[in-house]
Amino acid sequence: MTTTIELADLPQLSQISDLAHSIWRDYYLGIISRPQIEFMLAADYSLDQLEKDRATGTNFLILKENGQAIGFAAFHTLNPSVVKLDKLYLETQHHRKGYGQRLLQATERAATEGGASLLLLNVNKHNVRAIAAYRRAGYSHHQSILAPIGDGFFVDDYVLQKVLTAT
Repeated sequence: MTTTIELADLPQLSQISDLAHSIWRDYYLGIISRPQIEFMLAADYSLDQLEKDRATGTNFLILKENGQAIGFAAFHTLNPSVVKLDKLYLETQHHRKGYGQRLLQATERAATEGGASLLLLNVNKHNVRAIAAYRRAGYSHHQSILAPIGDGFFVDDYVLQKVLTAT
């Protein structure tokens, strides 16, 4: 099996949108409600929104196995020393194969190559599998947030951080 991680180009954003819709509906039910899943997909993962994100500086990585897109990550620079990982998702049948860690490491490499020394990310407080994976990768608690996102929904997240070292 051949896996690759590449910087997604504009045409690949439709694959990322499709992946997000599939992954979120499969994975997040039980962590957040179906109405919140649909609200967040509409707000954050429409092709139009992904194109806007890319145009304003968000970088998208796409993970492929044998040429098939199976996961992605998205990140942007907050300031010269801080990068924010906004998205990291992998089809559930590909969990526990090290692919998520590879996407995370690719993001960390891109951040350090850009001069950043800190990576921040949000993770839902009830997403215990992701929290454990981030902790294994060296991330620690930075803060907790509970913030409205619209339509009566909230994000209830931990913000995790990792100090990056250039390699």
